[in-house]
Amino acid sequence: MKHWRHSSQGIHTISINLLSELIHEFTCRCPKLRSLNISRCKNLNSTKIAMLVATFCKDIEFLSMAGISLFSADIRYILSHCKKIQMLNLAWVAGDQEVIIQSAELRTLKVFGSCFGELYVDCPKLVRLDCSACMDLIKLRLSTSTAASLSAIDCYGCAMLLEEEWEEFLKGDWLPVQGTIGGTQPIEIEAREGSSPCFAKLKLFHVGCTQLSHQVIEKIIAACPLLVSLSLARCTSISDLPDLSPLGDLAYLDLSETRKKKTLHPLT
Repeated sequence: MKHWRHSSQGIHTISINLLSELIHEFTCRCPKLRSLNISRCKNLNSTKIAMLVATFCKDIEFLSMAGISLFSADIRYILSHCKKIQMLNLAWVAGDQEVIIQSAELRTLKVFGSCFGELYVDCPKLVRLDCSACMDLIKLRLSTSTAASLSAIDCYGCAMLLEEEWEEFLKGDWLPVQGTIGGTQPIEIEAREGSSPCFAKLKLFHVGCTQLSHQVIEKIIAACPLLVSLSLARCTSISDLPDLSPLGDLAYLDLSETRKKKTLHPLT
């Protein structure tokens, strides 16, 4: 069997067997490995890769698996064995219906463009979340401690989110208390209590969604009082300019390609 497929531009792909062997060699022979990027490696066996990483890369801190097919159980297996992971890249990942990200040390999570039915995130030290181009943002479930720890959220291009769904996202009323997900072991995610803002520590919020209304922007301002950087780029549904005076620490504001929504007046 050939391991390489050639094209006029050189080597095109590596066969699945050779690629798995290469990853096995690197992981088992490099005990000090701290960073691993296998993004867009096609035809990988998700379960086999998860076992290799969990077995030989227990001290891994940066793991990128963008653009590959993963099972929820494999992601959980990696995180349960690799407890030092600080950055996890699952961008453009095609996963099963319910995915659980549960890690005590994770600081950065990238899931932009990914297709998950439900995404549960319980990472009390999470600082940055990039969920841009995720059309089903309302299916993102954050634990109270996760929402409270976040200082930066990127959600560019979530154009299909309705106004009421934005309101639910900001209020946090949809946070599940606990339950069994997908028939797996129970996951406990505490409900938010009190009336304090859901994202009280958030300093950077990059929205950039065409359907964002004036009312939703006001709720963002109310929910995120410590914002330093706010991007409303490409927001084309704003009926009026929001009052930014409550954001006393705001230093960076992006209004590029933002247009005020035209109001139609009845004919007289």
